[in-house]
Amino acid sequence: MLGADVNLATETARVTPGVAALSDIVAALDSAGYPAAQQTTTFDIDGMNCASCTGRVERALKAVPGALGARLNLATGTAQVDWMQGAVTPTPWPAW
Repeated sequence: MLGADVNLATETARVTPGVAALSDIVAALDSAGYPAAQQTTTFDIDGMNCASCTGRVERALKAVPGALGARLNLATGTAQVDWMQGAVTPTPWPAW
């Protein structure tokens, strides 16, 4: 079941996971005039040497909960990931 709690004082909303995709929730917030807090982070990616590698890495990044999109550049070995603030915290590799 999808649910949401909104706190006007802190200007935040907490959405309970349900059948709606994160991108649909972001679109609904935008259309209501309350854009979701988003950020883009650029990561260096080592070991990509073909378009197939790029596609696999891009799909994996898009599958991370909280990620809204990903664009990879094979020539520069970088990935730009759009993510929802508060839903995920990007951590450079290695994470230990």
